[in-house]
Amino acid sequence: MGLIIELIGGRGSGKTTLIKRIKKYYVDCQSIEGFRKIDNDYDIHTVEGFVKNEREYIRRSIKECQMAASDNMTIITSGPREILFYLEYNANRYYPSESVLEIMKADINELTKVFSPNVIYLFASGDKLRENIKNDKNKCRENVDFWIEFSYYVNERMKIENNTYCIDINNLTTDEVATIAFQHIAELRKGKYD
Repeated sequence: MGLIIELIGGRGSGKTTLIKRIKKYYVDCQSIEGFRKIDNDYDIHTVEGFVKNEREYIRRSIKECQMAASDNMTIITSGPREILFYLEYNANRYYPSESVLEIMKADINELTKVFSPNVIYLFASGDKLRENIKNDKNKCRENVDFWIEFSYYVNERMKIENNTYCIDINNLTTDEVATIAFQHIAELRKGKYD
C-alpha cells in the first residue's frame, strides 16, 4: 500500500513549489495536483445541478485515491478533504435553506473513507496569500477574492481535523517551508520505504 499525503493550503500558499521539490528528492513520488475542473452541462445554480456536479468531483476524488493507494508515495492537492470543504462552503453559501449536505450524506460518507491519515496543511493569512499571488508570475489566478474567502473557511475546518501537520508559512521562506515538510515526510516514510 502506498503512502498518500494530502497537501492542503490556499491558492498562493506554495503547494506547487513544494511538490516540485518533493518530487525532485523522492523520485518515487507521484502527484495529483490542481483543481482539475470537470466540464459538464449541469446548472450549478440549482440544487439538483449543484448536487450532480459535486457528485462527479467526489467520484473522481475517490477513484484517484484508490489508484494512488498502490503507488509508492502520492501527494494530492484538491484531494478528498478539500472537495468536502468546497462542497460544505458552497452548499452553505448558495443554498443555506436547502438540505444539500443531507441529500449528499451517503456521498460524503464514501468520500471520508478515502481521507488520508497524512495531511500537511500550509497555513497562510489572507494577506500572505494575496502577496504570494501578486508576486507569482507563473500562474494566472482568477477569482482571488473568492479563493481567499474560501481559505478562511478551510483554516477553521483544519483546526478540527485530526492527523494534520500544520506549517505556518506566514513568516517562512519557501526553503524553510520545504525543510519542515521534508522532515515530516521523512518521519512518515520511516519504516515504510527507507
